[in-house]
Amino acid sequence: KDYAELLGLALDFNSKQIDIERQYRKAIVDSLFAVGILKTGLADSGTAISFDEDDMLDPGMIYTEHVDFDNFVFDPTVRDDIREAAWIGDQIILPRKYLLDSGLYRNDLIEKLPTYSAKDKAANLSMKEINDYEVSEYEDEVAVMELWVPGANALVTVPGLTSDVTGGPVYDDFLRVTDYGGPKSGPYSLLSLTPDAPANPLPPAPVGIWNDLHVMANRLVKKMLDQADRQKDLVLYRRSAADDAQ
Repeated sequence: KDYAELLGLALDFNSKQIDIERQYRKAIVDSLFAVGILKTGLADSGTAISFDEDDMLDPGMIYTEHVDFDNFVFDPTVRDDIREAAWIGDQIILPRKYLLDSGLYRNDLIEKLPTYSAKDKAANLSMKEINDYEVSEYEDEVAVMELWVPGANALVTVPGLTSDVTGGPVYDDFLRVTDYGGPKSGPYSLLSLTPDAPANPLPPAPVGIWNDLHVMANRLVKKMLDQADRQKDLVLYRRSAADDAQ
């Protein structure tokens, strides 16, 4: 009983520290438009790139963070179940200085990474008037990808995409390779509100179905309204019954 009580207090404390409610809310919203993605691990040197300098996480603490679908990547050769992918990962955007100061990566390669420029991302819908060059002038951000490779039981860090239309630089070596010590299912949890579709690694998005139904219903209602606007009542009668008809 004492152990269970302490465990409950620890879980409550951990949930507040990582703001788990907010992470779950993001994943649920994403599951409506695509698939909700959560990444779980330990806040140690092997996962330091997942956090900003201001994060209030102690070493060894369990974390769960939301992964934006725009930054989610997986093996493009998988055809059925995403769990059969040769690798799964996510792209992380953070200041170059943070990577250099961490001492975890190949600094000679980090210095060669081009400055990241994002366009046509979901996050940019509210930032249309902001110039990327004006922001990057003050904060040099780069993109890296942390990939989980189940076959090698390893986490591999590689350069990310420099923008939405061009790939990243090509190097002869990885930025970092470290052993993965988590559960066999991997660090990523996927939330979907629809069943899996055959021969598709990701399930269909509910909004895609709802949108088709919305368009069809809208066309039907519009047709009914147009018919109501055009409708006229015509009364036919014989000439001898004109008085009665009137």
